[in-house]
Amino acid sequence: MTFVKVLFFPQSYRLQPLNFPATVPLPNWQQAPAITLSKPTQAEADKLFNFINGQAYQYRQGPKTLTIEMRYFAPSVGDVKALITYYRNANVPPLTLKQMPGMGYYALLTDKQRSHLTACLTPKGGTVVTREQFFQTRYTSDLRPNRLLSWMVGRTPLLDNRCLWMDLSLPENNISEQGSNYTLLQQVWPTWSQWWQTYFEQHLP
Repeated sequence: MTFVKVLFFPQSYRLQPLNFPATVPLPNWQQAPAITLSKPTQAEADKLFNFINGQAYQYRQGPKTLTIEMRYFAPSVGDVKALITYYRNANVPPLTLKQMPGMGYYALLTDKQRSHLTACLTPKGGTVVTREQFFQTRYTSDLRPNRLLSWMVGRTPLLDNRCLWMDLSLPENNISEQGSNYTLLQQVWPTWSQWWQTYFEQHLP
């Protein structure tokens, strides 16, 4: 176990909280004040998923209020279904898995009268939903000569197993709203995901 820890997470490498900006642009939406997400009360979830910090954003467009919760985990396995189970303290409803070319995977679901679009953003390799997708992107994105050199001198872990869990949701007042909510969430998703992909790469080692 000690060997594995040293292999993937050298002692000289120290993870820092992600600096979540107070404002993030989202065209055609009006932003409300952001809210810091402190560590959840479930100590088991903290220990299991290595939660570091997070922030919640809200946007309004006419009668619609869009809530986006961002949580940073390191190291992670990118298992969105497990994150939903522990952080919402509920059984996970059926997930509809989708893929957007050039960006990655995401899932749609309805839970507690809210429509959700959710995914784990990786430092490189786009978004994923399952641990299989997560490690596939890590192997293809991280095992490169420049990163191996950085790992050998103790500057970075061998695999960059960080996850920025993004959950976008809209209230679902009746079942007829589900389809239109999913459409709206998928319209917002590319802009939001691309902005954070750039930010994630620039502000973390």
